[in-house]
Amino acid sequence: MLTSFDDSKKIVNLKNFFNECYKFNMRCMHPAVVPIQYALLYMLQSGTYILAPDFISNFKKISLEEALVLWKITHTPSETKLADVMSLLFNPLSYGRKVCLSLFILQVVLYLQLFYSYPLC
Repeated sequence: MLTSFDDSKKIVNLKNFFNECYKFNMRCMHPAVVPIQYALLYMLQSGTYILAPDFISNFKKISLEEALVLWKITHTPSETKLADVMSLLFNPLSYGRKVCLSLFILQVVLYLQLFYSYPLC
């Protein structure tokens, strides 16, 4: 099901990014405090928020790969994945090898479980 772009969506840009995440966490997740990347994931999946193109521009040029991810999030927000949020909003160098390695291990485990019926525990 496609989602239309309309004025009722809250636009998340670089200036209001942290404020909108905080308000969403307090309104929808309180008393839990989730990591910011998950708050963004849940915000986008709700269909109430949309990302501004500020996140895909790089020195007046737009990354095609990031533009395609943003396009997908805009049209089908319920299919947004954590990897989409991480690729658009966060510098891969800022969360280091440990996070990249854990995401890779998770992908391998899910692959094994999916195709070989390998139990997680």
